[in-house]
Amino acid sequence: MNLVIPKEIRKYIDNQNFQIDLIGKSKAKKMILDDCVLKIESSSDEVKNEVLMLNWWNNYHLPVPEILENIQVEGINYLLMEKLKGDPSYEVIVRRSTEDLIELLADSLKLLWNVDITHCPSSQLLEDKLAAAKERVEKNLVDVNDAEEGTFGEDGFNSPEALWDWLDNNRPEEEKLVLSHGDFSLPNLIASGSYLTGFIDLGQSGVSDIYQDIALCYRSLLDNLRGKFGVLRTYTEYEVENYGKLFFQKIGIEPDWDKIKYYILLDELF
Repeated sequence: MNLVIPKEIRKYIDNQNFQIDLIGKSKAKKMILDDCVLKIESSSDEVKNEVLMLNWWNNYHLPVPEILENIQVEGINYLLMEKLKGDPSYEVIVRRSTEDLIELLADSLKLLWNVDITHCPSSQLLEDKLAAAKERVEKNLVDVNDAEEGTFGEDGFNSPEALWDWLDNNRPEEEKLVLSHGDFSLPNLIASGSYLTGFIDLGQSGVSDIYQDIALCYRSLLDNLRGKFGVLRTYTEYEVENYGKLFFQKIGIEPDWDKIKYYILLDELF
């Protein structure tokens, strides 16, 4: 990895072992060191939002990494954070049980829903998300090859522009606002045993509709149970569907499938 790391960062990481994290969809390079994590990526509004929200979450004593240093050099952002103890939450399936994982996911969602959002500094309302999505579409930043099967192509939308138009014309009538992680997928929750130790990757965090996180969490859960990212254990489709039902029972919400579809499609533009 041929990177010139600023001296302000090197003082923390010199002589530490590291590995490169390849999990997830993030375009950032992540160096996982002995006691910290270095995230390197081009400066952007999302990067600025992550720093903003990490500080805000920490002020509210929510479980996220503490920022050790944040430096920008020639358009590149170097974000050094403490390393959370534990593993990505999907490991709970292997080390404990699927039921324990679903309990952890439900408790983690409820933790965010109980936060007072009055002074939250980041707005991720649907209007904001659609504006950001449109900018990504116009700048040709949407990778259609990274989308869910069927989103684009013969059985889906002709283009990201067509998807954005559909989203704009089919906005849900109302938003129930909560604190949202923004990318509530299993790799972005860190767990020890069956307990949450923290959240990572807060670039899209802010005030948003409750279904922003529900939809992405539900999709991530089912994708992992179906072995999309590697087989954790083998499930029948009947079991997958029943675990999906258990998820909604645990969060105490009757699923609004139209909103779930909407927010999953919206995420395809990010």
